[in-house]
Amino acid sequence: MLKTWKAKGLQKKAADIFGILVILSGIGVSIYMNTVGRSLWLDEAYLVSSLKNRSLFQLTASPLDYIQSAPIIYLYIVKILMMIFGDSEGVLRLFSIISYGAAIVLTYYVSKRLFRCKYPILCAAFVANIDFLLRYSNVLKPYVSEGVWVLLVFIVYYLYQEKKIQWYTMAVCYMVFIWAANPVCFFIGGVLTCEFVTGVFQKEGKRIANSIISGGGILASFAVYYFYWLRSAATDDFMQNYWLNDRFPLFPVNGENLKTAWKLIRRLFGSCHDELRFLLAALVLGALIAGIWKKNKYCIVALIGFALSLVASSLYMFPIADRLWCFSFPLFAILAFYFIDMMLVSGGGRRGELFAVFLMILLIWTNSGILTYRKAEEVYWKGNEANPLIAYVQENIQEGEKVYVFYNSIPVVTYKNGYGVNKIGNVTEDNIIWGTNVVAEADADLILQEEKCYILTSQADEETIGGLLRILGENGSLETVLDVYDTRLYLFGK
Repeated sequence: MLKTWKAKGLQKKAADIFGILVILSGIGVSIYMNTVGRSLWLDEAYLVSSLKNRSLFQLTASPLDYIQSAPIIYLYIVKILMMIFGDSEGVLRLFSIISYGAAIVLTYYVSKRLFRCKYPILCAAFVANIDFLLRYSNVLKPYVSEGVWVLLVFIVYYLYQEKKIQWYTMAVCYMVFIWAANPVCFFIGGVLTCEFVTGVFQKEGKRIANSIISGGGILASFAVYYFYWLRSAATDDFMQNYWLNDRFPLFPVNGENLKTAWKLIRRLFGSCHDELRFLLAALVLGALIAGIWKKNKYCIVALIGFALSLVASSLYMFPIADRLWCFSFPLFAILAFYFIDMMLVSGGGRRGELFAVFLMILLIWTNSGILTYRKAEEVYWKGNEANPLIAYVQENIQEGEKVYVFYNSIPVVTYKNGYGVNKIGNVTEDNIIWGTNVVAEADADLILQEEKCYILTSQADEETIGGLLRILGENGSLETVLDVYDTRLYLFGK
């Protein structure tokens, strides 16, 4: 008997040590990615335009530049960090790194306290090794932070259930959370629904009244937030068309709808490799079913939250794209590990627990985030590394030579030059040709008038830049001066 308990204790310690090592490795890789000097990619450059050019008080006075969208609280946090530490690429991405660490810590807390899992460190390790979370922990976007706020919705509800806070404190928290992350609305809706239904079935008039009053305040907060901030981006025709193919068909009525639904569901569980994403999906589904059967309120809230998000997607309000669903990955991990714990650790005996640990480690291992991004070549995004091109032009361009900046490259170039400073090194405004169209071919005549001209391109594929290069090659000499992960600087001469 003593030996058995000792073996169990040793097993738990070994699993925890493995989990801690994975977590530390993930944090190390995330920090590393922020030190290699990666250029801003296009959407980051679009967003930083507003962050850089507006004061703290002007930041949200009007819609963001370039039809960008980000939660107000996220914008203010990043802006304050910029005011304190400067506006380098590393600082701009700092809050995403912090959010990644917070997601790991909160996953551990939720798994342990709310779902009573025996191996919460392994659950946190799974989150630390998720490819998408690790990648977007170093991007100037709110994707990773949204997962943190979703977990905070559950934690606040837990504190209320444990009678550590009052119902009105929970309501105020939720009223604030809405301004921090869009997906929290779905899970707040889950909490309110769960509380109202519980009050009805248990005939608790006070609980029913509290849920109605809370819902009214939260709905009022959302209405103000939507009409003040969200509506311009949510109803923009360009964005509606951009996300058209990422709409979930809530009621598939034909074969095409079924194919679309299947494709998008596969995408939701893309945090694992193809071989195990279906296992992850099965574990999450099992957790939701079992949780409802056991009347686990947190599982019910999660189910309602995911259902509402799919409804929103079907109404063209919330597209299903991997980066936009980063908020779900920590919750998927918690549910999956909860189900493993329920079926194998709690009810499977010694052998069941051993198999559970094996299965958890297998899920962690098949997430390839840490192993992928430990290599510098995987950290860089192809077609987006404009910084070396800009530096080369600054150092090598001769007086009188001109430089053409492709349309998609303008936001990055202007960011590196401090905005409003219309020059690149020795090249003044008079010697810069700013691209006018995402189809670069339209600018060919502007370049052909010059004897010698650099062609600076980023965020450019064959379709967008190929026509321009063909025309230039037919009318003069064209050489590739610099190629950094498919981000290219050319030199045209007659």
